[in-house]
Amino acid sequence: MSTTHLIYDAGLIAVPAGFGLKQIGPNLDIRKYAKIRVIAHEVPPVGPGGILLDLQVTEGAVSLPLALGIALPLGPVDTVFDVPGRELQIFVRRP
Repeated sequence: MSTTHLIYDAGLIAVPAGFGLKQIGPNLDIRKYAKIRVIAHEVPPVGPGGILLDLQVTEGAVSLPLALGIALPLGPVDTVFDVPGRELQIFVRRP
């Protein structure tokens, strides 16, 4: 595994009312990355409570939470994570 960084910009995140967990973007192959930088900066007004961003990594048949409940739109997210695993999924949900 190299020390290469993957930068993933979630862009505009639209969250319909009254739903559960929703994956945004594709499953990302992260095998060749030691770290990723996740940016989420464009969140339209979604009402009280905002939305939450969850990151999950998968290694084989095991899924592990990387970060849960990153609050949006309280401010832009620009965070670097160590990423063990083979795939990364990014989800949004309402609190």
